[in-house]
Amino acid sequence: MTPELLETIGQPAFLLEPDQDGLPIYTGVNEAWVNGVKRPRHLTLGETAKTVFPGRFGKVAFEHHISCLQHGVP
Repeated sequence: MTPELLETIGQPAFLLEPDQDGLPIYTGVNEAWVNGVKRPRHLTLGETAKTVFPGRFGKVAFEHHISCLQHGVP
């Protein structure tokens, strides 16, 4: 999926891919996502949910992302 394709989705959307250590990092976010979370794209891409969202939400999101990668289920 390309960043341009993410923009065609009419709601906040993001793309995760495993980094060199197998951790899910944001590799794409659409403008609706950027506007919703109020976080610049350049501070998000290449980061995990734990980094992007401090506290419990980031931890839970990160664990969910790990589970999706391990089990191949969204």
